[in-house]
Amino acid sequence: MQLELGILTVGSLYWCENRNRVKWRRSRLRLDKEYCVKVPIRYGRRSQCRGNTYTMVFSQLCLHKSHGLGTAKAIGCKRTVLSIDELITEAEFLWAAERFCCKRDGKLSTAWGCVALLPNPNGKIPRKMLKNWKERVSKESKYGRLCHSKSETSIVNHAGILQIPWPNTVHGDSLSFDLLLATATNPTLKGNPLVYPRIRQIARAWKQDTEENEKYFRQNQKHDICTYQDELIVQHMQSRGPI
Repeated sequence: MQLELGILTVGSLYWCENRNRVKWRRSRLRLDKEYCVKVPIRYGRRSQCRGNTYTMVFSQLCLHKSHGLGTAKAIGCKRTVLSIDELITEAEFLWAAERFCCKRDGKLSTAWGCVALLPNPNGKIPRKMLKNWKERVSKESKYGRLCHSKSETSIVNHAGILQIPWPNTVHGDSLSFDLLLATATNPTLKGNPLVYPRIRQIARAWKQDTEENEKYFRQNQKHDICTYQDELIVQHMQSRGPI
C-alpha cells in the first residue's frame, strides 16, 4: 500500500536559506502541496546557535483554552512510502536538514531533539510499519528524552509517536496525508516544578540580542508560522522601557 507522507515544518526549517536546507526542500518536498495547519506550538527552547534567544517547540499545554494553537506548515513529500525503509529514509533526510547537513548519518535524534511520527487516525497504516518504527527509534539511546512540564506528558512517546492531535488546516479541513514526520525539540524549562519561559523573558532575549537573531521571530511571522504568544511578544519588544 502506498502511503502519502508529509513533513510538519515549524520555524526556520521552512524558510532558512542555508544551502543544505534549500536542497532538501527542493529534492524531497512537493512545494506545490503545502498547507497552513493548526498545531500546539510555542516559543520555549533557548538556542545557543541563535544567541540564546528562543525557538519553537511542541507543547500539549497549547491545547488548553488558557493558551492556544499556533500555525505551521505541512508539506507533502515527493515520494510515497511503501515500506519502513522508505519511511526511515525520509526521516533521516529530515534529520540531516535539521542539522544543516546534506548527508544522512543514520540517526534520528540527539540530546536537543528527535524526529517523530504522527499517523493519521483515519488512515490505513499497517500495524507492522508502526511496530518497525518503534523498533527503529528504540535503538537510539537519546531518542525522545525531552523535558515537559508537570501539566503535560512527553511530546514524543516510547514508540516514537508525536503526542498531538492530527492537525486541521486553518480553514478547518483535515489533512489528507497518511503520515507526518516532524522534529520535536527539547524545551528549556526551569524551576520546581518545571515551567516554560514567560513571554517577557522570550521578548527580552530578542530585544537584548542582535537583529540577526530577532530575524527568526520576524521570518516566522512573515511566513505565517506563529504561536498564541506572538501578539504579546510584539508588544513587549516594541516597549521602550526595560522588559
